[in-house]
Amino acid sequence: GVPPLVRLQGQKIASEQLGRAVQIGEVAFNPWTLELTVQDIEVAGADGAPPQLHVERVYANAAWQAIVRLAPVLDALQVQAPALRLVHRGDGHYDVDDILARLAAAPKSEDAGKPARFALYNIEIRDGRLDFDDQAVQEQQELRELKLALPFISSLPSAREVTVRPELAFALNGSRFDSNAQALPFDDSRRTDAVLRLQALDLAPYLGYLPAGLPLRLQAGVLDAELQLHFEEAPQQSLRIDGTLALSGLQALDAAGAQALTLDALRLELAELRPLEGRLHLSNVELVQPHLTLLRDAGGALNLQPAPAAGGEEAADAAASAGAQAPVMPAPAEAEGSTPGFELLVDQLALRDGRVDFRDDSTTASAGEAAALRLDALALQASAIAWPLEQPLSFSGSTRLVEPGAAPTEAAPADAQAASPDAGATLAFEGRASLQQAEATARLAGVPLKLARPYLAAYLVPRLEGGLEAELGVQWAPAATPDAEPELKL
Repeated sequence: GVPPLVRLQGQKIASEQLGRAVQIGEVAFNPWTLELTVQDIEVAGADGAPPQLHVERVYANAAWQAIVRLAPVLDALQVQAPALRLVHRGDGHYDVDDILARLAAAPKSEDAGKPARFALYNIEIRDGRLDFDDQAVQEQQELRELKLALPFISSLPSAREVTVRPELAFALNGSRFDSNAQALPFDDSRRTDAVLRLQALDLAPYLGYLPAGLPLRLQAGVLDAELQLHFEEAPQQSLRIDGTLALSGLQALDAAGAQALTLDALRLELAELRPLEGRLHLSNVELVQPHLTLLRDAGGALNLQPAPAAGGEEAADAAASAGAQAPVMPAPAEAEGSTPGFELLVDQLALRDGRVDFRDDSTTASAGEAAALRLDALALQASAIAWPLEQPLSFSGSTRLVEPGAAPTEAAPADAQAASPDAGATLAFEGRASLQQAEATARLAGVPLKLARPYLAAYLVPRLEGGLEAELGVQWAPAATPDAEPELKL
């Protein structure tokens, strides 16, 4: 009598609870082993749409302990090929809003505030799929081959020490994700070690979810990741993450739709991320071939400035004017005994083969030409970067200053580049800095003075020509007393 009872009463109760028609296919039950199999469970879609949910098969193997504990205890729970459709209609509304509202309005039972009593073993979801139609950004997201394995979830007391190996794997828009973990949930430390992997995740389908008004609009990028998660509950809650993150093929546009940033590769090596303690330690950060285009229009606005907020240019101008007139106030000191802020530590940072293109159209009216400059072969190294700056950081770098339109000189040696100003001037620098003191040296060779001509045209009638050679040093120290000035030496 169990199969027809489960089928008829299950359809009736589920339809009343969800407000949608629910259909159940074949039901099989073994009274001696308490094995129940339900096939073809289907929840109707809204307003005649295709089914919201379809589950090919659900298998549950109940344990006789369920009778003793008066709570569900399952030795196995398997869900085969669940398929869910979800539509985002915009403004935070979905095609399941009617179901959520109906469940929220349902009367609460007397035990609603108490934790549920259950014990589920060998939980498996196989071949799951999700189709997400985001009409707000006109994007279709597809999740395929979902596999989830959880050997044990329970709220019932147990004195056993069990090692579980959960697994999560799926393909999202063609990019595969896989993970595995090993945990000791009943050890005193409740220690869990997990590995999360992402391989060549294309970010393009998700870029439409970024908030509007950002100074840069991402257009492309591919993410790779391999992260290890280590969680312990005792003696206190602790979550530590380490591993590597890599972003490649990054492309971004400015507000006008022009190319503003490209990046061949960004690699992060996480020595330790502790989000609960607010600490991030990166052993290595590497940027390969970043190319930044910086433009300043005739009105003095940069292309990387955020788009004006709704309300027109008047509101933006008023805000800018108010900000210009407002006095600069020092940041409030951290109260004694307050929670420390976020800590950042970077052992090594390297930037290789960078390029910056700068054009300033604000000089066109006075000079008849726009100021322009290109920084080529930009390289930067830094070590012991920390925030707060309690320890001095070291940095060094070099670049070539090239007039836009000049032939690239990437293969020329440094001394040959410095010999001809038009072929590309050189700039090299190095130094150390902290909150207590800073010092740096810079060397310039073959810098053409005509690069400054557009800015001097309003004050200097003769056309400026010539070359600049310089070796400079700078030292800075904060004020010794509140009423003194900072110390600056050139």
